[in-house]
Amino acid sequence: YIIMALVIGTLFAIFIADRLSRGLYRLILTADKIRKGDRNTRVEPFRSIEISKLGMAFNQMLDEISANEKLLQMVLENMPVGVWLLNEKGDIISANSASEKIWSGLKFVGLKDFGQFKGWFTDTGKIVEPDQWGGAIAILKGETVLNQEIEIECFDKTRKIILNSAIPLKGDNGSIIGAIAINVDITDKKLIEKNLYKSNYEMGERVKELRCLYKMSELANDPEKTMEDILEESIDIIPLSYQYPDITCVRITFHEHIYKSKTFKESVWKQEANIAASAGNIGQVQVFYTEQRPQEQEGPFLKEERLLINSIADILSNSAERKKAEGALRDQAETFEAIIENTSDSVLLISPDFKLLRFNKTAEERLLQRGGEKIFIGADFRKFLYPDAKEIFHIMFNDSLRGKFCDREIQ
Repeated sequence: YIIMALVIGTLFAIFIADRLSRGLYRLILTADKIRKGDRNTRVEPFRSIEISKLGMAFNQMLDEISANEKLLQMVLENMPVGVWLLNEKGDIISANSASEKIWSGLKFVGLKDFGQFKGWFTDTGKIVEPDQWGGAIAILKGETVLNQEIEIECFDKTRKIILNSAIPLKGDNGSIIGAIAINVDITDKKLIEKNLYKSNYEMGERVKELRCLYKMSELANDPEKTMEDILEESIDIIPLSYQYPDITCVRITFHEHIYKSKTFKESVWKQEANIAASAGNIGQVQVFYTEQRPQEQEGPFLKEERLLINSIADILSNSAERKKAEGALRDQAETFEAIIENTSDSVLLISPDFKLLRFNKTAEERLLQRGGEKIFIGADFRKFLYPDAKEIFHIMFNDSLRGKFCDREIQ
């Protein structure tokens, strides 16, 4: 009986062990599938109560893991920035749709193939090497990288500007188990900044040009300034209105005279405009850059600077014409004065209300000789007339006001 009991017990133990081993083997296979990324597999029910309970616990744990992974994936998909997940080797194992949108595609590669992601640092213009990407630094050095500003070439060959950051993920023992890389597309923001800077810069240039024209007009309209004064001061005003005042010099040719900036240096980078007058060109305004600068609408000069130099030339032209006319008027006035003062006839200038505006010495002397009468500016001329001459004088005076020449003798 003892031998029979041992045999039966042994057979029963072998049977139980076989069932347990088969159940454990299935658990091991299921765990291996999960490790390889299959989140849909589950442990099937067993006849063994113990194995079944273990399988149920395993399935429950897997359900919780799957739910958490789905929640994490949902969070990542709804983030407005590109998120990349790297494993401990630096292989890209996951990326959200925002990453695909930023790069116009996805590539799941390892560290050695990070060169497939093309980018340049915006501050230096240097290419981003594979080990300089934030994700590579996080994996290789365990360092957090924040806001690398990089101009990237997307997989469709378009260009964008991103802020690239990365955070290393560490286990309980401090070892690196992966990394998260984040891309923020700032292309539109940089474009707005660029346009705003351009607008501010252009506004500043226009203010300089307007200030120059104002100073030139003020100078040209100063009655105390001679034409020579205007030209000499102009060569100091004009350079300050150009885009690069530090390398700007001016030469103004006016008739046979030449006016230059103190640091004048002629070069091939020049802009010029003629100073015109009614009789033809009487001079020229020339602006030079002493160093090469980027190409603009007219060599290195802006199209607005063409309008500026033309306006400067016009101001100088108008000033020259006005100064010439003023000189001619002065000469005529002096000639007229000489004629009036040296004639033997009495000459009097009378206003429409009969007030004396001026008279020559002959008129003054004759009235003084006639009856000791003394005339003065502002006096009523009619009181110096004889009574019987007043009527005829009024007729003559009114005809003269209407533009009619009158020649009569009166006392």
